[in-house]
Amino acid sequence: MARAEAKTTISGPEDRQRARVRVISMAAAIVLMVAAAVVLTRHHPPARSTAAFCTQVAHSADLASVLASGDTTQIRAAVHHFDQAAQVAPPTIESQVAVLVAYADGLAAAMAHTTDAAAGLRAAMADQQAKVAAVNTAGRQVDQFVVTNCHLTLNPASSSTAPSAPATTAG
Repeated sequence: MARAEAKTTISGPEDRQRARVRVISMAAAIVLMVAAAVVLTRHHPPARSTAAFCTQVAHSADLASVLASGDTTQIRAAVHHFDQAAQVAPPTIESQVAVLVAYADGLAAAMAHTTDAAAGLRAAMADQQAKVAAVNTAGRQVDQFVVTNCHLTLNPASSSTAPSAPATTAG
């Protein structure tokens, strides 16, 4: 029995060193598990909902005019806001929003490498030409969703009616 007790007691410097290593290793493992738990519980993907999308898209309502402006600083900011809106887009329009984000990202990337905004916009539009039909379709669908659900418009030209000509009278 004395022999069993000798195995559980720490007698020499090597045993003390091993015990310290075990304690430090266990403490490190506990710290890592706590840190992982904190990170995992804090990093939830954003909830996809109409309300969340409308809140985010309000910052992007001028995306079409910003893209047309050719101002790369404004384009980057607008694309960033629209990317945030895309992360919370409800499933009903998620794929259409993804088309618009990819197009806007492509334009912004192409324009980032030019000093002539007008030429950069033309070149970027030419590079993205194959996507125009899909972008127009997605844009109309997203704009209609935004008009109906968020009471905003991403493209004022598509949601407004032209004023009628004044009536003339025969005299």
